[in-house]
Amino acid sequence: MSVKLFTVFIVIFIMCLSGCTNDKGKIENEETITEGANNQENAAEKKQENEQYILELYEKQIEAINEGNEEKYMSIVKIDHDSKEDTRAQFLQTQELGIVVEVEEIEVREQTESTADLYVKQKMYTEDDNPDFLDRILEVIHHFEKINGEWKMINSTAVGIHFLEQVE
Repeated sequence: MSVKLFTVFIVIFIMCLSGCTNDKGKIENEETITEGANNQENAAEKKQENEQYILELYEKQIEAINEGNEEKYMSIVKIDHDSKEDTRAQFLQTQELGIVVEVEEIEVREQTESTADLYVKQKMYTEDDNPDFLDRILEVIHHFEKINGEWKMINSTAVGIHFLEQVE
């Protein structure tokens, strides 16, 4: 009888141990899953915040072009010493020609924590039918980089152009 009692005691002891271990494992797994979900949520929120900021930054740049605000325009673009005058000259040329920019499509693509590509399809035209500028639809990828915690446009790549009028 004592062997049976001892066997029952061992079985109950083993069941208790395996039950405790499984619960502990479940708790640890649940904590790990919760931490992973929180990290994913935080990363998704940060990505969405960055995307919204980049879209607002580009909107600010378009406003600067359409308003003729050089200082506002230059504050968005990463400018090193060598490119400052070229960037300024491009901005002034858009002003001299009277170019208006309207965004038709916009989408943040290929975003990381420190870089992002912004696809934009935009209509560019002059209100006064300036013969020195052909109205167009321009598709461009603007490349952004986070520099010292601040997003800046570092360069742009034209990926398509459609002229809305013919050269005479």
